Amino acid sequence: MTKIGLMVCGCLLWTTIASAQSDYSASAEFGSPTVGRSSWENDWHATSLSQYAGSSPDYDSSSQAFAAGYDEYEQSQYEEPGVQAWEQPVTADPNSCSSDSEWVDVSGIDLHGAMPYYSHLMYGSGSVKERGDVAGFYGYASTTFDMIEVGIESTSISFKNGFHFQQQDYTVIWNNYDIKNFRGRVGAHWLSSNDTLTNQGVIGILGGHYFQDKWEAGGDIYVTHYKNFGPSLTMTQLTPRIAFPYGAGKGELRGYYIHSDSDLGLGKRDFLSIEGRVSQDVGKFNIGVYGWGGEQTFAVRNEGFVVFNLTEKHRSGYGGEVSYKFTDHSKLTGRAGQELFSDFANQLNTQQTFFSVLFLHTF
Repeated sequence: MTKIGLMVCGCLLWTTIASAQSDYSASAEFGSPTVGRSSWENDWHATSLSQYAGSSPDYDSSSQAFAAGYDEYEQSQYEEPGVQAWEQPVTADPNSCSSDSEWVDVSGIDLHGAMPYYSHLMYGSGSVKERGDVAGFYGYASTTFDMIEVGIESTSISFKNGFHFQQQDYTVIWNNYDIKNFRGRVGAHWLSSNDTLTNQGVIGILGGHYFQDKWEAGGDIYVTHYKNFGPSLTMTQLTPRIAFPYGAGKGELRGYYIHSDSDLGLGKRDFLSIEGRVSQDVGKFNIGVYGWGGEQTFAVRNEGFVVFNLTEKHRSGYGGEVSYKFTDHSKLTGRAGQELFSDFANQLNTQQTFFSVLFLHTF
């Protein structure tokens, strides 16, 4: 999951679920699943990907799925029936413009939704990777006070040295609304790939969010453990966020603090970054943009649906999306973005570009 370039622009997502509930989109931070390089996959950390042409890991180097575009999953917001002005999708892609905050209490609403998606990845000449593809499915089901979200994703990335990375991601998250205006979430994300360093990686997800009217504030904690990473590797991430209305649009600010329990060869164990997103409805269309800057490695994005397990160090990214609502139950979204990063293998600054298509239908 590597990608997006420098330049912070407000950002994106918040699209629809027409009458109520959530939406999820995938794209590398706008996009999609995790994508990796060689043996340095746990998030931009490096180890040595000797087994894969000795190139240093990019963000997930070594062979790990790389969230396509960080749009990789955008889960949508919840909305009460009839409240279409704030239809929003949940987050999803390396740097995606999506968000999963819920603006309205979903208590008493029984909804189901399904969203297949596809992302195409392209890498700059300085990368050890050439191109990649990500295909996945996001679904959710909600009852009076609970909602279950599931994500299944397959990532394929071709490396210049001939190595072909393949990974499958499985995510399950339980959301609870028993406390008025509060959403608690607990879940797990599991990786299975042909990259020996990050294969069978497990991510624990825990979060709490308070929402009132069109405002929301909260945060999530992600603990990622790679038992095969030389000695085992554990990454701890804190992601506070605040979402707010502005006129007929929506805005969001999100911070990332990532701590590694060992030095991955980058001279530091702590990484900080900040992201901004903004979106607005225009008739049946929703237009959004996002941007982020700072440093990330082995990051977890899109509410836990996107994990960067390849050995790469990311510095910034930007992108946008356009969604069109055909009916109150179906929406088509197109996304594009770019991210600046370097592979652990060669330390050269390069970029990743992604294009994603997502189709959401609620029942």
